[in-house]
Amino acid sequence: MNDIKEQIQNLKNSKSEGDRKECIFLLQEYLSKFHDDAQAWFDLAGCYDFIGDEVSAESCYKKTYELGVDKIPADQRAGFFVGYGSTLRNNLKFAESGEVLKSSLHSFPKYPALDIFLAFTLYSEKKYKSASENLFRAVSKIDQKVFDGYERAIQWYVENLESHPPKKIPDTIETERLILRHIEDHDLHSIFEYCSNPEVSKFTTWDPHKNLEDSQKLISYAKTNYQRGLSEPLAITFKENPDKLIGTVGWFWNSEINKSIEIAFALSPAFWGQGIVVEACGGLINEALNNNEILRITSRCIAENKPSARVM
Repeated sequence: MNDIKEQIQNLKNSKSEGDRKECIFLLQEYLSKFHDDAQAWFDLAGCYDFIGDEVSAESCYKKTYELGVDKIPADQRAGFFVGYGSTLRNNLKFAESGEVLKSSLHSFPKYPALDIFLAFTLYSEKKYKSASENLFRAVSKIDQKVFDGYERAIQWYVENLESHPPKKIPDTIETERLILRHIEDHDLHSIFEYCSNPEVSKFTTWDPHKNLEDSQKLISYAKTNYQRGLSEPLAITFKENPDKLIGTVGWFWNSEINKSIEIAFALSPAFWGQGIVVEACGGLINEALNNNEILRITSRCIAENKPSARVM
């Protein structure tokens, strides 16, 4: 077992995805025998975070928390709360994320990263003023950081972030056969109809919807993005029946600083092979280029997903 612990120690902070996956295997083997090792659960959470499996990371952070954060080294505890809080946010558990990050600030009031990640959570909840206040507070905690006389301007932005600058996204995008529109509450059953089909999610990052609550989460996610000025996702509908959602298409920033976006799409199997996704993506890309400064457009799929590869 000492050999496994040594291997874990060598791999757990590696910048290689392959090393982290190997470390996950070793940690799982170790934890099968030493289930109450809080440090090992925290290391496992970090490895899952690194490879982008935030659902698995969340359960490991939770286990660490239950066993006691005081059982990991003192210099890692603030980082634990950053990781746990940000993972909850990325899993759309905004209230839990805010609770974790706010409570940890009482223990680590001088740790600016906690304020920053709390700001991200507040922003996702559309609490823009509170988010900006936390960012402002985080910057003020950084040693020797000055604002070069911009304090008044910064305060103005804090007070006006909810309305300035106004973001506009089109209500609909029309193509030859289609109307792309905002997803609405009445789309719930149409979403469940195709998202519950395992053939649709076979090559996606999400699992088949098991119930209407799963489908409602997609509607909530869409509405949050519309508030942020993002066309992600939009309902794909036919012009002759715009109330019937048959799939979704959308774009989001890979890197807003580098002006790179990614396209994502899904479609009911009843309409595969008709060029619908190609047409929808074309309309979406035109809208994106007309209203944003974009230098790169990407999309990605699992290698076995030949139909999506042809679309791209």
